[in-house]
Amino acid sequence: MKKVVLFIICAFTLSSCFNNRRETKSVQQTTTIDANDGTSTIHQLGIDSLKGDTLLLIKTIAENLIVVDNHLKFAITKDSFVSIGLSEHYYDRLMKDLKSANHMIDSTGLKNMDEILKKSYWDLYQKFGEPDRRP
Repeated sequence: MKKVVLFIICAFTLSSCFNNRRETKSVQQTTTIDANDGTSTIHQLGIDSLKGDTLLLIKTIAENLIVVDNHLKFAITKDSFVSIGLSEHYYDRLMKDLKSANHMIDSTGLKNMDEILKKSYWDLYQKFGEPDRRP
């Protein structure tokens, strides 16, 4: 009886393997795009639009993040944030991250958040260029 069950399991396993090969053959017949022949412009446009959103987000944060009573605060409302052209998902995520950062500031006892924020801005300026105003 054990041999019969073992034989059925082996037969089922082999059958599954052969069925996968047929699916794999159809998957292997895909179209490839050579990035050097100019057909990758759609991909590049996607990257450029994300880059623009990222730079706008960084600039908005740098211009509106302030320190009040040694805690980080964001100076604009959700409606203003969205009217700039950024997703409210980013705003919600930013508020969650600021709450977490402020909790970390309290738990570690950091006292110089204003200086730390200015240093962070300096690093951003070196990487992305200066925004319209310096903190």
